[in-house]
Amino acid sequence: MIESVTREWAGLHDRDALVAELCRDLATVPSEFPPGTVRSVVAATRAFVVTDGCSDDAAREVGPMMMAVGRRAAVRGHSVVRLRHDLQYVVAERSRCADSFLALVEPACHRDLLRRGLARFLDQVRRAVLAGHRQAHALLELGPDARRAEVARALFTAGSVPDDLLVLAGIDASASYVPVVWVTGAGAARAARELPGVLLDPSGRCVLVPAGEVAGLALEAGECVVTGPPRLVGTIGDALHLARHAAAAMQAGLVTRSSAVTACSDIADELLLAGSPGLSGLLADKYLAGLLSLKLQRRVGVGEVLLTWLETRAPYSEIAERHHVSRQTVNDRIQTGKELLGPALDDPRAHAAIVVALHASLARWSEEAAARASRP
Repeated sequence: MIESVTREWAGLHDRDALVAELCRDLATVPSEFPPGTVRSVVAATRAFVVTDGCSDDAAREVGPMMMAVGRRAAVRGHSVVRLRHDLQYVVAERSRCADSFLALVEPACHRDLLRRGLARFLDQVRRAVLAGHRQAHALLELGPDARRAEVARALFTAGSVPDDLLVLAGIDASASYVPVVWVTGAGAARAARELPGVLLDPSGRCVLVPAGEVAGLALEAGECVVTGPPRLVGTIGDALHLARHAAAAMQAGLVTRSSAVTACSDIADELLLAGSPGLSGLLADKYLAGLLSLKLQRRVGVGEVLLTWLETRAPYSEIAERHHVSRQTVNDRIQTGKELLGPALDDPRAHAAIVVALHASLARWSEEAAARASRP
């Protein structure tokens, strides 16, 4: 809707020109408004225009920025009363500036829809700013150690924390950290005491260690850990998830550990095949449902031969020798697998997913078959 009327309004021909026109009054805002706040108002206006007046999409785009505005206000010592007053001024001015533009929107139902969308968006922006203020204010009320612990809790829970909150907690936002997860033993708290700058997971099973301090990690006899790749501390989530997944795979016996400290990079191939429980389960449901129609022992046999064929594309005679069956049996099992898995086997994009699903499912099926065989 916005794009359709800009050509007819004040001679404007693109969205950038519309944003500039809507924000022209910002040159005269009260002097106590910091430049960063003015830039944020421009960014919010641009988000609403670019998303064609979709308030939810625009709010998602600028929400983190608006929370940062609120946090900066808290750090500068602005009370929530003052912040609400400033926000009321900004919201009123944005609505006033948009009035002349909205009056040109036709038909009237589109005009009303845009007005409601703008009102909703401005309310979402206001809420985000106030939420950021509450967040920083609550952190500022804590002592240094408690601040650090609270931000560490957020890192281990969400995997990311804005740089300004890291700074408030006394954590260098430009520093790289390495996730360390205990597979056996329980020395995380000890490591947090002995190494400088370490952040401790409240569960006591994991720490984030400054990259330069990892070499100083001391383990007691019988302890085994897995380390993730180094990442900037504020965006540690992917590395932390990988290290936790690797530790779980080791504990389940899906990945073999060969030393007290194992880097995820050293077992990357095994981790891919082990898959995360959630992911491998989804892949099995998607691709292997047809195999579930087979009786358990036959399902294991078909799955094993099919997996070898998918991974090696070796001649049937070699696969037969590896699995101690006849060449005809290999042929029959592969044909059965092709029939039950269907067109997915011919899709190169699905190949790796099927291999991962088979690895995870065969381990479970084989264990179940062995348990049945051992019953009296």
